[in-house]
This record gives sequence, structure tokens and C-alpha cells, in this order.
Amino acid sequence: MPNEPAAHTEPGSDARSDLIGGLAWMALGIVILVMSWQMDRLEDQDINPYTIPGLVPGLLGAAMMLLSGVMILRGARRGGFSADAIPAPQLDWSRLGLVVLLCVGFAAVLLGRVPFWLAAWMFVSSSILVLRWREIAASRARGIAMACVIGLCTGLAVSLVFERLFLVRLP
Repeated sequence: MPNEPAAHTEPGSDARSDLIGGLAWMALGIVILVMSWQMDRLEDQDINPYTIPGLVPGLLGAAMMLLSGVMILRGARRGGFSADAIPAPQLDWSRLGLVVLLCVGFAAVLLGRVPFWLAAWMFVSSSILVLRWREIAASRARGIAMACVIGLCTGLAVSLVFERLFLVRLP
């Protein structure tokens, strides 16, 4: 049945979580898009339109809105608006603390001290390893290798896109 909640109990996997999370991400995407639209475009300085401040945040805000819309639709299709929908799980403060710690470590420790691609590689790989360790532990070597490959590809891709496409010098 399409309106029945999922049989598994993975955090954030039920219809109500999709609705609440989707609405929160939608609100954040809207704020980012509005604030990026309000940024100075530096037209009086003859700036290349592809390098104007606010372009990348605006695109990210629009992407967040699009993907959060998908989350909201998924939650609605799975019965998230029904009265008997499973209530959203409580926030896991320990995981939130780990995410904050990883982000602060990336910004305060890695950025500017190592090449950006390496910092991004270390951040993405360690984030995957820390936040998905239960799934990775079953196939330890393969899971660690996959996290490292994903991190490396992400670090290189982000560096290339920002440096070559958006002409942004990274630390």
C-alpha cells in the first residue's frame, strides 16, 4: 500500500520525517535564494556575469528548493499528512554534534592549511565514515575504500568546478 509507513525504522525514513525535513530544507533554500538575489552584482565594475557574487549560493538555494520539493512530495505520497502517520523521530543530538564538529574542523583546521581538494577529500571521506559507520563496519575495507574514493572525487570535482568554471581561487 503506498500510504503505509515504511516497515524499517531507519531515522528520517518515514513519511512524516520527509515532510518536516522537506519543509525545513525548503525554508532554508528560500532564505539562501532571496539573500543571494539581494547581493551586489558589481555591474559598475564590469564583472563577468558568471563570477558575480551570489550566483553559486543562488543556484544552491534553488537546488535545495527543488530537492526539498521532492522530499515533500515523497512524504505526501507515503501518507505523511494522514493523522495516523508515524510521528517524526526525535533529533539525534549526538549525530548533530558530530556534524558540527566535522564542519568546524573543516573550516577551522583544514581550510587554508592544506590544498582545498585535499581538505574537501578529508572532510567528505571522514563525514561518510563517521556518519555511516554502522553500515560500513560490515564490509570494512570496501566501505572505507568507497568513502575515500567518493571523498577524492568530490574534492577534485568541487575544486575543478570552482577554479575552472566559476574562476574562484580556492585556499
